[in-house]
Amino acid sequence: MQENPLSVVTSALNGDGPSEWIQTAALPFTSNPWKLAWNDVLLFFYELRYLPIVVSPVFRFNSGHLDELYPSAANLFCVATHVVLSICQIAFLLSLPLFLIWPAPFGVATLAVFAASFIFANKLLCDWLLNGSEATIESKVDLSCFPKHDEEQWIFLNGVAVGSHWLQSNVDRLALSFGRRVLGVHNPTTSVVFDVLQCLIQRDFSFATQDVRNAYGEIKKALARPATSKVVFIVHSQGGIEGSLILDWLYADVPGVLLKKLEVYTFGNAANHFNDPEHAPDDYQPGKGLTPVDDDPALRVVRHIEHYANSTDFVSRWGVLFFASQRAGKNRYRGRIYECNRAGHLLNQHYLDEMFPLDEDTGIGLAENNPFMSTAVEVAANAKPVQDANITEAKQSKRRHKRREHMRSPTGKVVVRNLTCLTDADPTSHVPQEHLTVGKLSRLWTYRNGLTPPD
Repeated sequence: MQENPLSVVTSALNGDGPSEWIQTAALPFTSNPWKLAWNDVLLFFYELRYLPIVVSPVFRFNSGHLDELYPSAANLFCVATHVVLSICQIAFLLSLPLFLIWPAPFGVATLAVFAASFIFANKLLCDWLLNGSEATIESKVDLSCFPKHDEEQWIFLNGVAVGSHWLQSNVDRLALSFGRRVLGVHNPTTSVVFDVLQCLIQRDFSFATQDVRNAYGEIKKALARPATSKVVFIVHSQGGIEGSLILDWLYADVPGVLLKKLEVYTFGNAANHFNDPEHAPDDYQPGKGLTPVDDDPALRVVRHIEHYANSTDFVSRWGVLFFASQRAGKNRYRGRIYECNRAGHLLNQHYLDEMFPLDEDTGIGLAENNPFMSTAVEVAANAKPVQDANITEAKQSKRRHKRREHMRSPTGKVVVRNLTCLTDADPTSHVPQEHLTVGKLSRLWTYRNGLTPPD
């Protein structure tokens, strides 16, 4: 397997991205929700060229039947159902303006009946054909070869277009990777187009659907359980939006001492913010001032947050890779970011298979020889400054061309920016920079095959 060209970013991710008119339009996540929605629509269309490759590569099945596009009967049925429903949803949206030519009030009344009927029928079909009735799904794979971790609770929240079958594949793949039972909280799909619209509503209006409340309840219950020493929360895609809402609720409702149990890991995160408040150090004296240490885990409520993103994944570019950058202004995106110079958005097939591949011989546990994790890290002293707002279109085109050439010519290096979280307490803090690899920085990697990292 060819080495992955990677970029790892901590705190602020910089580089080539949207044009300046989107940069200047980036708003804090607490801004007017209608302005946020408009900004997101602009960003959506700017990144639209990456949408066709959101399921690419298609014919690579390192996890066999667990990969979303593996040609099993169940997978093919899910794909076919989404294709048909998505075509119907696009036709429905395109038909809505036709009702404007009808005289009022008949046009409005007909539109309301038509829209309500279509949305209701779509939901019934999705629940019948894709979602099922279970709010949570547990991993079913045999983990007898791994040590038991009954004191840990692993919770997964899925993203766009995932029904019960693909959710089962996701939690089973995670369980095989890390040797823990995984509880999947189902974010039920309404098929691709309507799921994207739901992302806009959740992200810009902070709207919590029932699955957000279900996941929040499961995490809060696990944190409060005395026998539970650790809660690992993994999210993918739209689950990142819901996860950011859940974290905001937890910060307001759960004591900080319990939140120390929590760790969060995201893949293809679509959220526009990811908060992790800072608390005062032990020697802080009121009135003497406080100089925060950015991304020092010891001063964070949640000590471990990591984001994994593919550089040409449409959802990542619409989410974490934009909003973690300085272009996004006051949006806060805490946690270390690992950017892999690849395409694809599917959790098993494009993220876990590339970053956390299974052992090829047994199909159980992760392969220790992992090109992603063994890639060398190059630490940059400072992040690149945001480009001047008056940059010419010619320079923008040249920069985008250079970016594309860079993606075709992988360097095999990992760039780390603002790595201020390498404190003395971090086991990698005394490792020479030229010897750092992704595997030495990745907290999630230390859970592989049932292992337990030091706290």
